[in-house]
Amino acid sequence: MIRANLKGEPVFTNIYGVKDSWDWTRMVTFEQKYRRGDYTKVANNTYYSVSHVWRVLNNERGPNQDIIREAYNVTRRRRG
Repeated sequence: MIRANLKGEPVFTNIYGVKDSWDWTRMVTFEQKYRRGDYTKVANNTYYSVSHVWRVLNNERGPNQDIIREAYNVTRRRRG
């Protein structure tokens, strides 16, 4: 959920631990453009397990810059 503070600036509150708005945007982009097999591609490219990648991108674990960046790179050229 995006809320605004008293100055009208957006405050990103729905993703645990993500403080940078750019990382939040990358995670939302992945959620919108996700296709079957994308978690496996991200896991293969980052050398993490598929279950760990799934937990990070679904907010069950803290943010991981490598996983967030690679998830964005997998889906960035797709049309939303």
